[in-house]
Amino acid sequence: MIKPGLLGNFDTNLSLLPFLLLAPLLFLNGGLLKPVLQRGPEGFFLRCFVIIFFLVSLLTVFHGALLSAQGVQGYGLNPARKAIITSIVPVFLSVLVVFCVAVSQLMTAHRLNRMITAAFWITVGYTLLQIASSQVSNPLYDLLWPLFEGARDNLGLPYIERFGRLNGPTMEPSELAKLMLVFFLPWFAQPLSGGPAWGKLTICLLLGLASLSIIGVGMTVAAVAVMLTRRHVHGRTKVVLFVLLFLALVPLMAAGDILFQRIIDRLANVEYDASAIIRAVYNLTALEIALENPVFGIGWSNEIFYFPERVAKLSFLWEVRENLANGDALTAKSLFLRLLMYLGIPMMLLLLGAILICLFSRGYAGYPYDRSRTRLTFLIFGLSAFMDGGILTSFYIWAAPGFCIGVQMRSAAQRKARLRAAQEEQYAHG
Repeated sequence: MIKPGLLGNFDTNLSLLPFLLLAPLLFLNGGLLKPVLQRGPEGFFLRCFVIIFFLVSLLTVFHGALLSAQGVQGYGLNPARKAIITSIVPVFLSVLVVFCVAVSQLMTAHRLNRMITAAFWITVGYTLLQIASSQVSNPLYDLLWPLFEGARDNLGLPYIERFGRLNGPTMEPSELAKLMLVFFLPWFAQPLSGGPAWGKLTICLLLGLASLSIIGVGMTVAAVAVMLTRRHVHGRTKVVLFVLLFLALVPLMAAGDILFQRIIDRLANVEYDASAIIRAVYNLTALEIALENPVFGIGWSNEIFYFPERVAKLSFLWEVRENLANGDALTAKSLFLRLLMYLGIPMMLLLLGAILICLFSRGYAGYPYDRSRTRLTFLIFGLSAFMDGGILTSFYIWAAPGFCIGVQMRSAAQRKARLRAAQEEQYAHG
């Protein structure tokens, strides 16, 4: 999360550096273009995704010019000038998704599995180091945390020291839970080879619960529920999942007052909970804005010019006062509602339709197991998108479906090649 100053808010993510090194190479050798032009439901989804995000980029500039012509101002920002800058973001995201598809399509299954496993253990190792440093001062953590956690100003303190909660290498606890559950869990629940990796799966669930965020705990329970309802999950696997969840809950519940009292108190007094009130009002405001601009949306990140007057009634809450003072976080607390505001209803429906075609089209020619992993990823991703707005500059939320679709594409190509070879051999012996 260092800030080299390369691409706005995205430069707070260390993943930007290897991406900027690899993406031009893939572009030059045609690796970025090939998956977009490929036939099949995956190629159709990618084309729709790229076209929609390029269109919203153009609409962002249009809306910015329109707001500027109407004399709208906010936080010293000129809407037209701001729109030109933020219009880069959807284009960047479309390239990022295609990049992740291309990388996972080109890599062998063994190498991709090693890469994901290495990333997982690095994440877990850093999180354990964070836990240890909260008990005993650790010079290694003192050296690393400004690089991983320095993007958000926490008064010069690491997150766990200021708030007493785990965030791992992410910006906040709910993001750590989603990193574990959206990105890593599907690869361990349905590995590229062999049965479920129960040890890694347990760690994913445990860290999801240990985040102690309502979103994290809710996502953990939802992820287990999704896995239990999967057709590819057999009876013995369901029993193991129940046991794993129980074993993960027991040590946390044993320290109930220390760990879960905060969540229990918030759930018991949710109607008085400031965070719950803000979430409800901000989401309702986003829905109203989306319905007022149903066809073309409002463009990317233009809600800063719509939100202030509508949420000013909550200015008695310190968090809202902070939002209104600096213009930060004035948006929906649901990724689904954010995209609905940005895209408009027609393009949002087209995007959802393209996802469903990718996941359920009868034209899929690859191995069912690979598509099942993609479905699991999108299901958990979809749940998180409804429950939380997330941080759009987190690479993993875009990489998670991208990697799965790339493997699904490779699976289809490999199976077609094997069927063709079998037919040719049969013809040769015929």
